[in-house]
Amino acid sequence: MLVCEEMLESGVVPNEKTLSCVLSACAHVGELHRGRRVHCYIIKNSIGVNTTVGTTLIDLYAKCGCLEEAILVFERLPDKNVYAWAAMISGLAAHGYGKDAVDLFQTMLRRHVSPNEVTFIAVLSACAHGGLVEEGQRLFMSMKERFILEPNVDHYACMVDLFGRNGFARRGKDFDREDANGANKCAFDDKKRLKSDDLYKTLDNFRVQMRLSDELEDLTAQS
Repeated sequence: MLVCEEMLESGVVPNEKTLSCVLSACAHVGELHRGRRVHCYIIKNSIGVNTTVGTTLIDLYAKCGCLEEAILVFERLPDKNVYAWAAMISGLAAHGYGKDAVDLFQTMLRRHVSPNEVTFIAVLSACAHGGLVEEGQRLFMSMKERFILEPNVDHYACMVDLFGRNGFARRGKDFDREDANGANKCAFDDKKRLKSDDLYKTLDNFRVQMRLSDELEDLTAQS
């Protein structure tokens, strides 16, 4: 971030990849002020916001508590790939808008954008926090049946959380035993060790954000 500031002060014009890296770093450490400065620089210099820059801006604003600004960036983004949708779904879920996150997921499907593993972590987490038990189960089943995606430990953790939060602890235990490969065993063990709702939320948000951040870093490196 400091290097970028030195670049700007010295008159060196950063490219979109550099801007994306800086915005991603700001999101990681919660540097909203610096992130906004970069965004203002982009606007002031009429730099086009591509999908990667737009996605990192959405991630920045959502993580720093500025959901309205994240939504504004998302709505103005001309080309939205699966990472942009995942960032916005994750942002809505993290701010407690579970139903809106699920609705956005459905809108994404209507736009013929195929979800990936990170998108499902975000939308299943939204179902858990929003009390959408049946919808969460339906979406989980669709991973294999419709989208040919193999659920991993993070998806099972979301499902155990979904049942546990909404009064179906026994169903959560039964669900935990259904995976023949045992991929979800540590997910249930994690949940058993957590005693408060705040800790549930911390774990879920951490998993979504870490997976999304990893995907954004890969996307930025490839740009």
